[in-house]
Amino acid sequence: MGNGRSVARAAIGAVLLVVALGGCAGFSTACPAIGWTNAVEVHVPGSSASTSLVHEVAFCGGDDCTPGEPPASTPVPTGNATPAGPLTARPEPTGTITANPTPWRTTIRDGEVWTISTNMGTPHSGRVAIRDRSGTTMTERAVDLSWKRHGGSAQCGGPSTATVTVRP
Repeated sequence: MGNGRSVARAAIGAVLLVVALGGCAGFSTACPAIGWTNAVEVHVPGSSASTSLVHEVAFCGGDDCTPGEPPASTPVPTGNATPAGPLTARPEPTGTITANPTPWRTTIRDGEVWTISTNMGTPHSGRVAIRDRSGTTMTERAVDLSWKRHGGSAQCGGPSTATVTVRP
């Protein structure tokens, strides 16, 4: 009979533990320590035509920035940190994914949609520049961004995409 009481006590203890831990969920949400990239999809009507002068699309997030250019201020290294060297020239776009999305320039082109991978930030506005083969800016304008999350959760965030249309 002593064995039956032990089982009953263990079952009651397990139930109390489940109830107690279930109550903890209401206090906070634990988000996994992960990162992701977001994307800005820029629809450029007519850019898929063989006669189109559009060669590159660049983006920057925020109101005071230049698309495709690094920020004017660079972080000051602390301690024994060594500052990074100057940015190297970017190879010609190939229409395929590139390894480094910063400064934010076209990383994928699918017809008239140019996709720029960005960091985890979701600014409410940005600037888009459309450039020709020589690098001359044909159009540059401010855009409002409306982000749609397509992964993660409302509490923890996750990968998102903003879509805008800019005419050359």
